[in-house]
Amino acid sequence: MNTLIDFPIEILMSLIFFYLFYRIMKKSTNVGLEIFIEVMMISMFLGLIIYFNRPLTFTKASAAVDIPMALMGAAIVWVYLTRDSSKSTPRISLFISLLIANEVTMAYFLTMISYPTLLKNGMIYALIHSVSSYLFIVSMEIEMALSLLFLEQDRIKKVVFSGIALSGLFNPFFLPGSYLPLYGILYFTAVMVIFMAVLFEVIAAKFDTMNYSKIILISIFFGLMSLSAVGLFLSLVFGSIGFLALFDASMLAQMAFYFLFLFMGNGAKGRIGWSNNRYKMFYVLLFSFLAEWLAAASIISVTGNVHGLNSFMNSFGIGMQGGLGAAVLNAILVFGSVTNSYIFLIIMGVEMASLVIVRIGKLRWREKRWNLTFALIAYALYTIYFPNFVDPRYYEILPFWGNVGSLGPVYPGILGALIGSYALYAVLALLFGRRSYCSTLCPSAVMYGGTLGQAMIKYNYSAPLSRKHIGSRFKESLYPVIGSSWVLILIAAYLSYLASTGHMADPYGADPAVIYSFTVWNVIWYIFFMSIPLVGMSPCRRYGWCSTGTFVGFFSRIGLFRLKVHDPSKCVTCKTKACVTACEVGAGDLAGQFIKQGYFKSSKCVGSGSCILACPYDNIYFYDVRNVFSELRKRLKGK
Repeated sequence: MNTLIDFPIEILMSLIFFYLFYRIMKKSTNVGLEIFIEVMMISMFLGLIIYFNRPLTFTKASAAVDIPMALMGAAIVWVYLTRDSSKSTPRISLFISLLIANEVTMAYFLTMISYPTLLKNGMIYALIHSVSSYLFIVSMEIEMALSLLFLEQDRIKKVVFSGIALSGLFNPFFLPGSYLPLYGILYFTAVMVIFMAVLFEVIAAKFDTMNYSKIILISIFFGLMSLSAVGLFLSLVFGSIGFLALFDASMLAQMAFYFLFLFMGNGAKGRIGWSNNRYKMFYVLLFSFLAEWLAAASIISVTGNVHGLNSFMNSFGIGMQGGLGAAVLNAILVFGSVTNSYIFLIIMGVEMASLVIVRIGKLRWREKRWNLTFALIAYALYTIYFPNFVDPRYYEILPFWGNVGSLGPVYPGILGALIGSYALYAVLALLFGRRSYCSTLCPSAVMYGGTLGQAMIKYNYSAPLSRKHIGSRFKESLYPVIGSSWVLILIAAYLSYLASTGHMADPYGADPAVIYSFTVWNVIWYIFFMSIPLVGMSPCRRYGWCSTGTFVGFFSRIGLFRLKVHDPSKCVTCKTKACVTACEVGAGDLAGQFIKQGYFKSSKCVGSGSCILACPYDNIYFYDVRNVFSELRKRLKGK
């Protein structure tokens, strides 16, 4: 690496381009001179590339002079003929295209000088490696940094642009021709998660007021992060130069996006608010999940092979043995293995936990703060630490099994812990309601409990499917779903037990309980979570396909827990009915039950407390075993 050549050239290029950015942003110019300077610079690099392309011949030397002169001459004529044209969108687009072309040609030229061995594999090979390396990235980062510091004032755009700039700063292909997989992936993942979390909080804070141009800006950012993760993952798994080109394409797209919105980012027109742009929110959640899944899979691919991840990807769509059924099953196992891995759970957990922590900081209701704190602790211990880092000999006796198959086959050694888990959940639901599991122990408590989850409650009344299921009772159409979930989980558990005890050969090449758990909780659950803008908030709770949820819901319904009001008359005169629109599970008859009987009781109620926080009169409160003991003490004292 010849840094005496590389870095001075990159810094000089960056300063020249920043001056051009400054002229476009701060001065009245038709961009003609700026475009001519770009053509002049790209002509210079093309001439140098031709000249240093060995062996040097008279024809090459002549072309190294003639081609740049012809390009600059054409640029001079174009600038003269269009000198009175305005600073239009096509001109800005041309300026950005030439900017990227300059960066690419400069990176390729520096590769020729500093890494001539790469040219032995051909021009395309060297070009692809140069774009993903520091030879391209350093000048791009300097230009972005200077633009952020001196040209951009909007806070949201600064966050998005900073995420773009920092995510591309270091990657596994930073050194041309070399791979630094783990460090580059970890860096990319950390930056991606941090900025996604920040933008999720921005979305939550401006859920109903964000203008359309910012919605488009954020949506594209998440899409670009996903594209980068796709290129990163495929390049590492397949090791193909073609997939590295996909990663390069994401880098170029990020650069184009950055400067396009820097110069023209506020012109988009559309309806304000994420409630009015449900599909944009769906894309954001989809791209976020895809980027995090691919980042986790990339880390797994370089640290260990989980359930045949590498072999599956290498054979995907090419002579898959066993037909379509085997391919689908293999896809579920691979997909579920990644989402069930502690690596993915940490990535997802850090992002969502940060939103919960922000919400805790804003809350003044102490009980809900403690509830969310317990949910974070439960996620860290119950979802990540115990299943992955505790000796299985000890963990198999702990009553923390949320679902059959989630941690492995059903075998005799875990039956006590499995039955004990359901007994524990039943007792807690009898005493404290469904919230003891659904709003505390279940991982979804962290997914739904943060600022973004609370903002998305509005989709309960804007998503068409959700509006059909408003109310405290499950619709009749959902009973087949509830029943089927129980039938399937019991069948899967029974077959798994038979297979683990040797009474039956494994019929699917994989344990039935694991297949069931992966399908429901590592595939379907995430599909529903990403679809919240289309199906409403808390889909696993509202549509009854969570067997554990309906189990604790039954015991909550016959137990002590309920929502009560101090004064039902206030509900009669209340004009907002804010408790209804704030309910996470869309209990539309909440206020009606308060008025009619002074309390609300439902197997769907998860005790999130959103209605309590929304009540303008501070009229609603939890009633559970604590109140029963308090009333009993008062009676005893009265006697």
